[in-house]
Amino acid sequence: MDQSQKDGLEIIKVQGEKRERSLSETTSSVAVTTAQKIDQENLLDLGDIIDNTANVSKMYGGSGFTIRGISDESNSANPLSTVYVDGVALPSEINDAGPSDLWDVSQVEILRGSQSTVQGENSLAGAIIISTQDPTMDWNWKTRAIWSDPNDRRLAFAGGGPLIADELAFRVAVEKRDFDGFIKNTTRNDMEDSVDSMASRFKLLWKPKALKDFTAKLTLMRDDREDPYRFTYSRTDIEDYFDNRENTSNRENVTDITTDILSLDLSYQFNENWALSSITSQSDSDSLRLYDVDLIAEDNQYGRMDHDYQNRSQELRLHFDYPDFHGLLGWYWSDRQKDSVDNQLGGVATPVATIVSALQNMGLDEATATQFANSYSQALPSIPVDYGNDVADRSTNQALFADVEYALADDVALIAGFRYDTERYTYESLTEAEFAGTLPDPTNYGEPGTAPHSIISGINQEVLNLVARAGNSVPESTRDFNAFLPKLAVRWDYDNNDSLALTVQRAYRSGGSSYNIARAEVFAYDPEFTTNYELSWRSQLLDNKLFVSSNLYYIDWEDKQVSAEFGLNSFDNHTVNAGKAHLYGVELEARQYVNSYLDWYGSYSYSRTQYDQFEAIAEAQVRNYAGTEFIFAPKHTAALGVNLYPARDWTVNVNANYRDSMNMATRATDNRVSSRTLVNAKISYDKFDWSAYIFANNIFDKGYIEYTRPDLPYAIFGAPRVVGVGFEAEF
Repeated sequence: MDQSQKDGLEIIKVQGEKRERSLSETTSSVAVTTAQKIDQENLLDLGDIIDNTANVSKMYGGSGFTIRGISDESNSANPLSTVYVDGVALPSEINDAGPSDLWDVSQVEILRGSQSTVQGENSLAGAIIISTQDPTMDWNWKTRAIWSDPNDRRLAFAGGGPLIADELAFRVAVEKRDFDGFIKNTTRNDMEDSVDSMASRFKLLWKPKALKDFTAKLTLMRDDREDPYRFTYSRTDIEDYFDNRENTSNRENVTDITTDILSLDLSYQFNENWALSSITSQSDSDSLRLYDVDLIAEDNQYGRMDHDYQNRSQELRLHFDYPDFHGLLGWYWSDRQKDSVDNQLGGVATPVATIVSALQNMGLDEATATQFANSYSQALPSIPVDYGNDVADRSTNQALFADVEYALADDVALIAGFRYDTERYTYESLTEAEFAGTLPDPTNYGEPGTAPHSIISGINQEVLNLVARAGNSVPESTRDFNAFLPKLAVRWDYDNNDSLALTVQRAYRSGGSSYNIARAEVFAYDPEFTTNYELSWRSQLLDNKLFVSSNLYYIDWEDKQVSAEFGLNSFDNHTVNAGKAHLYGVELEARQYVNSYLDWYGSYSYSRTQYDQFEAIAEAQVRNYAGTEFIFAPKHTAALGVNLYPARDWTVNVNANYRDSMNMATRATDNRVSSRTLVNAKISYDKFDWSAYIFANNIFDKGYIEYTRPDLPYAIFGAPRVVGVGFEAEF
């Protein structure tokens, strides 16, 4: 990335669309966070960037995120957006515990809106591109130490240089974090949300003198961490719960995960017009998650998730560059595998309606059947089940794609692209379920041979049958999908640094297989599609000291994949294609270099999401959410920051971000989390080869909720005020 300054305004190059462009030339809506901004705001992980990015929000306290109100669906085999680290796609299921720390990162790009043409699979909502610092042919080293209250320690080191002068260079980066946590577990007398992580990275850059137009870059990374479980809850039924964060789970809620990443980036410049690049990548993640279901001191309900994710990909790109015509042609292949073993001792609410129906089939009238069912549910309000599920699913994807730009005139460019995408999805599973409690005693209702005794015995058998039906072996099944995804745009460069562009493109998410626990069956569902319309504006004003970027969009969504319930019990559900929706909004970003004492930046977005209709599905109870908003889709988000340089070697950064209120559940429009504004600051003293600073996040100690459990007095809280100090040195 070109980090140079022009008239005081940092020059930013966008690389996430696989062709380097300036922001003015990029029609996609992209929020770029450079290494300079990471340092200015003391941003430590991807969650910090999400908080400060317009039209992007966290879900469930950081276990996932939304882009333009569209959930990444991080627990899905085929999510709606993907995080890439040095070109390697991370499994979406580890977004909350993957390698997302920002130490020695050069740039982060959040691409808002469909990236299906260039990025391909799992990018209907957008993509997040994290690029780390590359090796250089000059020696350089840096180190950092950070301590913040309550007892969060980070130690980091990075650097490298030439192994062979002007030909072969390396770079290493290591960061260790130990964090005690904010939440006290009073049952286990331990901290509920502690973190212990170690991230390490090694990169090689080879530019052989014998083949001067060839470049090879190898990246190896390991991220090893013990984090909290995906959802970290605090009680809401105690006094001053924001200041006295407490959890009473008797079981640990933890994630123990190791992620290994490898990427090999090869490029060769044939001549001034043509180049070929190859990107080979793989990621392996082993994840163990333990959790307490009911979050109480008694040892009643708990679970274990042992998951292994393996992603492989290969991409070839042929680049061409002529004065009036440039672009790329590409071929892509990937193989994603997931092996999961889930075990849970839990409970299913006794299905009164199902019992009433079964008793009526035995000849009882509705009133008598309802009386016995209600009496039974009082004796057994929840059916305890020891449940185990072993699943293997695999997705193989191949695609041809292109993205080209042709100058129709000196100030008008036609941008076109396509992707022909094919995918094969394979699924198999083995499920076991056993009743793990005590059934009501029929003799408490009547003597053997009497009608009440027979009725209760019959209900007991129906309960055992219900549990038994959840156990089954599903043989391997395979489904094939394909899609043609076109893109067309026109850009008008009405001045040297000003442009308007209109883009229309198609996006999709493939279909797959959904497992219905209650019926122990696999049900197929089809792809879903969006048509995206986008108007973008880029302008540099005030002698290039002010840059303004805006995108106005409308998205039409059809064949939306939704969950349908089929009535046996709370686990009798699977995915179907039944929904239609639309969304629209605007994003505005600006940054200005005022003078040598001041620069500022800001962003704002308005987003409107709405389900339009839900089609009827035979024998299914598809909740009609027509007219309601998506979950975790705030209408308004904004951020504002200022850098002050009051005296030589001193820098002050103050920044704030705002998120509007939003729904936590689609079916309950009154179940919302409140809006919140967070203010952060950093004051640093910077010498040539070292710096020291103090910082504060959430300065005014704003207490806010990210998600509330509807069934228990628990919620996920946002972080309280954090104050810390840091020291960095370069040599």
